[in-house]
Amino acid sequence: IYLKNNDASFYKYEIYTITNQLVASGNLLSNIAISVTGLRSGSYLLKAYSKDQPAEYKTIIIK
Repeated sequence: IYLKNNDASFYKYEIYTITNQLVASGNLLSNIAISVTGLRSGSYLLKAYSKDQPAEYKTIIIK
């Protein structure tokens, strides 16, 4: 999973189910790619936190 703004200083991410249950989270250093393992197939919401801009939300689908 790649975040669209590679210049932003994202420092943390969270992944939620569509029922708003937190299923994964972690810190982002210089790596903008997030590896997701162990999640069932379905739709999730990725929330990435940045120091300089509002949090970025992205819907992800795991097949």
